[in-house]
Amino acid sequence: MLVHETPAEPPYGLGRRELEVLTLATTGQTDQAIAQSLFLPPRTVHSHGEHLLRKTDAASRAEATALAVRDGLLRPAADQRAFFAEC
Repeated sequence: MLVHETPAEPPYGLGRRELEVLTLATTGQTDQAIAQSLFLPPRTVHSHGEHLLRKTDAASRAEATALAVRDGLLRPAADQRAFFAEC
């Protein structure tokens, strides 16, 4: 049997980095802490945050977090999975 996988479009049109920022934001991390974790400038993290709010039509980071949990958007790295398993 031949299996052909077609990559699925990210939900809400979010990019990989936006999903990473959203996932880390759900843990309550600041833009500065997220920037350090992802090796990005804080301004870039802030921009990703603004984009994901616009794309999800969320009014705040808290609303985006609730949406992420509800819709299963979180993409935790291996070292973060224990945190999300406890939630």
